Amino acid sequence: MADRAWPGPPLRCAVWGTGHMGRTLTRAAVRRGDVLPVAAVVSTPAKAGRDLGEIVGLDAPLGVVATLDGDAVLARDDVDVVIHCGTGTKEEIVDVLRRAARAGKDAITFCAIAHPATALGDDAARELDAHARSAGRRILGGGFAPGFALDVLPVVIASASVEWTAITARMVMRMDSWGEDVLDAWGIGLPPGSHRDPSTRLSFLECAGTIVEALGVDVASSEQAYEPIAAERRITGRRTVEPGMARGALRRSRVTTSAGRTVTVDLHALFGLDEELDGVGDEVVIDVDGPPDSTLHARLTGGWAADPYPATAACGLNALPGLRSLPPGLYNAAHVPFAVRRDGDFRGVAR
Repeated sequence: MADRAWPGPPLRCAVWGTGHMGRTLTRAAVRRGDVLPVAAVVSTPAKAGRDLGEIVGLDAPLGVVATLDGDAVLARDDVDVVIHCGTGTKEEIVDVLRRAARAGKDAITFCAIAHPATALGDDAARELDAHARSAGRRILGGGFAPGFALDVLPVVIASASVEWTAITARMVMRMDSWGEDVLDAWGIGLPPGSHRDPSTRLSFLECAGTIVEALGVDVASSEQAYEPIAAERRITGRRTVEPGMARGALRRSRVTTSAGRTVTVDLHALFGLDEELDGVGDEVVIDVDGPPDSTLHARLTGGWAADPYPATAACGLNALPGLRSLPPGLYNAAHVPFAVRRDGDFRGVAR
């Protein structure tokens, strides 16, 4: 796809982690052609020594041999950016990002710090930002399921509101393709309330934090809630859910500003979602409430609903030009410009 390519050679990336996100990211990069995977870091010996193309399910090898040695990859001169798709604690992920910056590489992570101060705390976020600045590199925390829909999109829509009082971003998502361990953690098929503590290194409160920071408002308080959703009918599929048992949940993250305005991010996750029977389908709805001239509503649907990973990969790849145009530092998705002005590049469209 030459019309999407960078000026000159493709940007060269190291894919750090080849789970679901890493495999999707690699396939997306190969399809586009403007970001070239040249290295791969894996965490399991069974993958080490194998070709990245084979690992991610491509028809042909990429000539990229996966390795367990992350430091060796970071020392390579032919790596421009590290795209981190691995798992781990926040501390482990931040360590990879620090190492990448120290080695002179820009870095994106899809696995944590979508909003650095919320994810890490104010002091730790400042420390990571200072590290990136001193190394002359840029670090980006990616968005969620998919990126853009629950963090950047509400900011874009609210920017057309003169005076808003409440912003709500709601995503309805089917759970049928989720892993068994995740379904167990959410208590799917069990009595409501049987779920495990949903607090993880990934919190939708980070989406709310991204929104309020971008809109320049002060936070007075925040809250999170988890409400199991019981099945009203028998649901069959990869597992059976009897009426009255949990088939999903509403996870709500809300921030209240010092002026009393609210920003709410809701995830409605449902197993066995049937648009006709449930009266709702996979969608993202953004509501900006305010006076009549400032009230806005948007609804987003699309192919990401069944599998949000390709859209998340696209957000990361599309962020690279904007990210690399910024001064060194630590960023979230709302900081990255969509268009980059290149000096002397003024090209009109023929009329």
